Amino acid sequence: MNAARRSQTWELGLIAAAVALQSIHEATSYDAGFMYVDAVGIPAVLASTVLGIRSGVRVAAATAVGIWALDASGSIGALLKLAATLSTMLALRFTTTRAAILLAGLSTFLAAGGTALTLRLLGGATVYLGVAAVAAPVVAATVASRAEAPGGAAATVPPPLPVSRWFVALAGAVLLRGSLMVAGDLFFAVPVFFHEAAVDAMRAYPPATILLWNGVQAVIDGLAALVVARVASGRRAAAAVAG
Repeated sequence: MNAARRSQTWELGLIAAAVALQSIHEATSYDAGFMYVDAVGIPAVLASTVLGIRSGVRVAAATAVGIWALDASGSIGALLKLAATLSTMLALRFTTTRAAILLAGLSTFLAAGGTALTLRLLGGATVYLGVAAVAAPVVAATVASRAEAPGGAAATVPPPLPVSRWFVALAGAVLLRGSLMVAGDLFFAVPVFFHEAAVDAMRAYPPATILLWNGVQAVIDGLAALVVARVASGRRAAAAVAG
């Protein structure tokens, strides 16, 4: 089986895994006390890390369709999960130390009163920020996937990150996903889909809480992908030596 065919087989398997995980979401979610943790996003992040951004986008899209079809959250749940998962994928691949520092500043601003300040200054216009926060990872992932050279994993997937870079990659995933979801949830999803004022939603779901929820999920999705990618790379290297 050539590399392209093998990549397609793994991609289809990850799509099937994502849909299966969504279908048994209630049974497989873990109640951590302060949030429910799930594994639904792991297949897409893993596909991006091992097979390339293009495969990751396709698996993430299939996951979103599964959420739309099977979950009570419907279209808004699918859209937010898609944006959150794509932001994790992109951060793992492209975060630099400088970008992580900038994202840390943005997250701190949002958690320390910046979200409420933005809402006071812009009022209803913050909905455009919310739309941009959800749309940005979708657009960026689409651009990155189109820029990926033909040939999939064999041609474009970089070697797995060294463990020394995992902290920066995971920090980027935590901070980017969390910041985007603060704006996406409070400025877009809540007022448009749930018809509740953002200022009221912030009392129940403070920005720091949204950052925490998404940060934990980003670490779980990202760390699982990084570990599997490293193991898979080691096995490929061993097979090449044996061959």
